[in-house]
Amino acid sequence: MLKLFYDPDIDYLEVFFQKTPNYGDETETGIITFKNEKNDKIVGYGFHKPAKVILNSFILSPKIKIAVMCFLKRKKLGLSERELASRLNLSYRTYQRIEEGEISKIDDFLKISEYISDVDFSKIFKAS
Repeated sequence: MLKLFYDPDIDYLEVFFQKTPNYGDETETGIITFKNEKNDKIVGYGFHKPAKVILNSFILSPKIKIAVMCFLKRKKLGLSERELASRLNLSYRTYQRIEEGEISKIDDFLKISEYISDVDFSKIFKAS
């Protein structure tokens, strides 16, 4: 379960892997680690200026980074998941899976990389 929350007014993104009561610790400049209140297990992260910070971060997998970059781009364009899926010639469910961090086909990745042409995908894979 990947949940993304973005506040464009302050350019802040939260990425959660698990829904649970949590608390946050600032660990690096611009990054907050959210931990489960019961067992201190990491359940998410918060990023100030996410488009810059996430690409150079080692804490998220490439699939999650792709999900985040798609989500941010879609939000900036003011499109729904359904509208963007249509523009990319993907099914709605396939696009939902991409934003859930479940990209699984190279063809889908190629469509995404064309859509987010302003992202250097080599950074996504190097910093993981």
